[in-house]
Amino acid sequence: MKILYLQCNMGAAGDMLTASLASLLPDPNVYLDTINGMGLEGVKTTLVRSASKGMAGHHAAEDHLHHHHHSHSSLADVLSIIDKLRVPEDVRKDAAAVYQRIAEAEAAAHGAAPGEIHFHEVGMKDAISDIVSVCLLIRMLGAEKIVCSPVCVGSGLTYTSHGFLPIPTPATAKLLEGIPSYGSKFPGELCTPTGAALIAYFADEFGAMPAMTPIASGCGIGAKEFSEPNCLRSVLG
Repeated sequence: MKILYLQCNMGAAGDMLTASLASLLPDPNVYLDTINGMGLEGVKTTLVRSASKGMAGHHAAEDHLHHHHHSHSSLADVLSIIDKLRVPEDVRKDAAAVYQRIAEAEAAAHGAAPGEIHFHEVGMKDAISDIVSVCLLIRMLGAEKIVCSPVCVGSGLTYTSHGFLPIPTPATAKLLEGIPSYGSKFPGELCTPTGAALIAYFADEFGAMPAMTPIASGCGIGAKEFSEPNCLRSVLG
């Protein structure tokens, strides 16, 4: 059985998951060619070598190819965009299901219906790219079982469109219900709603790394610097 283990002791975010999983591939360019050819207008994903406190890995980023207007889109708009992307049907279905979870969590957190939730254009396209990337990479890796460590959420406050909110934010807390998670001494949001939704959707079990014979390991480097390595590690075995 092919097993994928995710080590989230510095949280989980879409870009870190993307970089970590892409690092497991023999040739990440195969993934990049697919994701940058899927038809998400104005966004290009790049994967560059990076490091954090002695841990070498990759950093994934979305480059915006032109200026985005400050508009907002509904869940229906987002699902329509996903449905038109040039990726396998299973990937589109997974991505739509993950986005549906995010909308439901945001709605529950703010006392609204999922259809009333709106996403800012730039953040929306970044999130779509991250979510589709992780869904595509999971399929490419062919893992039959996904095990995840308890998820670190960070601590303190983070600034959102609703103002300052405690960490984990209400939406992230909703998405992590039933999932082992914990706070830390590190200030800031380590687990984002996107990361939480992807973990909640894909992980089959939670706990320590199971007995397995590793065949590849990956490391996704986060954008923020802390006193310890800011990375999300993955092991395929």
